[in-house]
Amino acid sequence: MLNFSRARGITYVLHIGEVDAPGPDMADEVEETIVRTLAALDTGAELRASFYPVQGDLRLTLIGASVPFPEQTRAAVETRRLGEIELIEITYRVEDH
Repeated sequence: MLNFSRARGITYVLHIGEVDAPGPDMADEVEETIVRTLAALDTGAELRASFYPVQGDLRLTLIGASVPFPEQTRAAVETRRLGEIELIEITYRVEDH
């Protein structure tokens, strides 16, 4: 993902908590979500992503201007607009993976 974002001229920052995805399905889904988001951003954009535990589940946050709504099938998605910044919170239920 770092090479992909650099090649596209996007500033990408990833913060990861102490807990990893419980298996390859969730890990793949998180990675695909981040890559799709990076692919949709314009050159010069900035994306900050965080992946951390929340009440027994795992949450991916995506923060940046013009961050597109992710296509999710098994996760709860909430969005908030803070001025020009989009905040997207994607919560993965650990028991579903």
